[in-house]
Order: sequence, then structure tokens, then C-alpha cells
Amino acid sequence: MATALLEGAKTLTLSHLKSSAYSHEQCIIIVNETRLGEKQLEFTSDSSALRIALGLESHQVSVTHSTSQTTKTQSRRSATGNTKPQRRPVGGGENVG
Repeated sequence: MATALLEGAKTLTLSHLKSSAYSHEQCIIIVNETRLGEKQLEFTSDSSALRIALGLESHQVSVTHSTSQTTKTQSRRSATGNTKPQRRPVGGGENVG
């Protein structure tokens, strides 16, 4: 997009995108580094909180909690401003073609 703006173009073209795209070799390096990083996360024993946050593991409720505590937690509303995870509509408006 920056290239198109610098050229004063009114539209973003495929040639603009191709001129700033990563090369095939760069993409392979990125994929390999990503896989290596994910593999390192798998073997780190203290990464469970991170793995749960990333959705790679599910958080299991401890067996030591009593049933009444679990019920209270589940029926409690979320704090104001903290929405439940859900899909939100994207786009629309004047840009819909």
C-alpha cells in the first residue's frame, strides 16, 4: 500500500503487492522458524500458561474444587467491558461492492 501511495496511484494493484511480497525462500525460512519455535514450546515444561492462552492446551479444572465453587464460578457474569469470545461482523458499510 505504501508503494501505491508513494506513486500517487488511486488503486492498489497486483504489481504493487508483488513488489513488496516476501520471496519464496524468505517464506520457507519463516515457516521453518515458526515450526521450530512451536516445537520448542511443546518441550518447555513451564509453558502451560502460555499454551493455554494460545489455545494449544485446554485448561482443566482442578479436582480439589468443590461443586458449589464451580457452580458459583460458572453462573457469575463477566465484568463490564470483558466480552465473551465470539465472532464479530467485519467490513460492510461503504466498502461493500
